[in-house]
Amino acid sequence: MFRLILAEAAFLTALGGILGIAAGGTLFYAYKEVLASSLLAFKVPYIWPSVSHVAAISIFTFISALAMGIIGALYPAYTSARLDPYNAIRTGE
Repeated sequence: MFRLILAEAAFLTALGGILGIAAGGTLFYAYKEVLASSLLAFKVPYIWPSVSHVAAISIFTFISALAMGIIGALYPAYTSARLDPYNAIRTGE
């Protein structure tokens, strides 16, 4: 039961991390002209990050999200692994 809950948390967190990074990257690159022109209006230059820098940030973000999801699922997994299966089903927990 413990591994099942942790595996589910890891899968859902990984899926959410990938979708979040993809959505953020899409919006970032879709509006890069708007961002650059807004900053130029305030006389602030903006240097776009390199692809390797964006990849490093994306990997760090994914690993952080995965770690937080697994850490957040540790306590519920531990408490449900300690329950007797019959009593857990009977009481609805």
